[in-house]
Amino acid sequence: MDPLQAGLEVVIRREQRPGVYRARVEAYDERTIWISFPEHRGRVVVPDPGERLRVVVYRKTPPKGKFEAETEVLERKDPVAGRLALERPASWERHQLREFVRIPLMMRVQVERRTGDAWSKAVPVSAIDLSGGGLMLHVPAYETLRLGRGHWLRITLALPQGAIQVQGDVVRVIPAEDGSTRYAVRFQQISERDRDRIIGFVLQEEIRQRKLID
Repeated sequence: MDPLQAGLEVVIRREQRPGVYRARVEAYDERTIWISFPEHRGRVVVPDPGERLRVVVYRKTPPKGKFEAETEVLERKDPVAGRLALERPASWERHQLREFVRIPLMMRVQVERRTGDAWSKAVPVSAIDLSGGGLMLHVPAYETLRLGRGHWLRITLALPQGAIQVQGDVVRVIPAEDGSTRYAVRFQQISERDRDRIIGFVLQEEIRQRKLID
C-alpha cells in the first residue's frame, strides 16, 4: 500500500550520517517523488545523486499507519526550484499504529476499578506509556490502588482535544523493588473514534519526542 500524498511530512535517515532529516512531499508520479530540500536542525541539506535514503511517512488519515521504504536520490533536473527528486519505492513497509506504535510518556489518568455492579472511587495515577491498544500504569507504593490480573478498569485520559474514557483489563502485573507496581492494561471497550484520537495523539507525541532528541 502506497501512503504518498502531497503535503505529507517525510522523515529521512541517511546511511552514513547520524540524525533525522525532515522534508515534505511536493509532488510525485509513477517513477519519482519530489520533496522539499531536507532540513536538519534548521539547516538545509541536499543529498548527492545516488545516495540511498530511508524515508518514513506517518499517516493519521486512511491508509493510517507508519510507512517506511528505501529510496535513492535521482540525478534529475527539476523545473521547480527547491525540490529534490527521489526514486519512488516499489513497496512500503506498513506498521499498524494501534498495534506497533507505543510511546513512553508521563500522563496523569483517573482509574476506577469495577467491583460487582459499581465502580470504585477514581484514583489519579500516572500512565508511563500509551498506544491505541492499551497503556502501562505506574502506581507508587503509597497509593491505595491495588490491582491484579483480570481486574476490569475504567480509565479517563485527558488529551489535548478533550477527555476520553475507556475500559479495559489488567493483563500483566510488574512489581518493583521500591514497592511500586506497573500494570499493563489492554483496552477492551473503546469506540473507533476515541481510538483514532489516541492514535493521533501518539503520533504527534512521537514526532515531538523525536524533535527533542534530534
